Amino acid sequence: PNSWTVYYQTFRIIVELLLLYTFYKGIIPEQATFEGLNFDIVMGIAAPFMAYFVFGDNVKNLALAKAWNILGILMVLFVAVIIGTTYYLPHLWGSETALTQPEFLTMPYLLIAGFLAPSAIFMHVVSLIQLRK
Repeated sequence: PNSWTVYYQTFRIIVELLLLYTFYKGIIPEQATFEGLNFDIVMGIAAPFMAYFVFGDNVKNLALAKAWNILGILMVLFVAVIIGTTYYLPHLWGSETALTQPEFLTMPYLLIAGFLAPSAIFMHVVSLIQLRK
């Protein structure tokens, strides 16, 4: 069903809490969390409502469904840009040194960027493909 790919996005709440924990450990900067510039948690909170009210048995609003999926992809990419620039281009954030610690590129933190973020994008793409049918 169309709604399953959207219900899946609720895992983003847990990912955002993991990012917050990672910030509290001093590994990533505040900008990468929902206390900073990362509002991806909204996608996770909105997912069950979108799945129920928009995707349900029949897609009730095709334009809204497509827009939600595209916005979800953009949100993940925005967070990736934040984390990437705080590591590789810290001068964009007014710092001389990297704001993201090299520890973020090791396990288990690597799962966030290496598995969880791509899986969110993948499920949005699957949802967009389903909407084309």
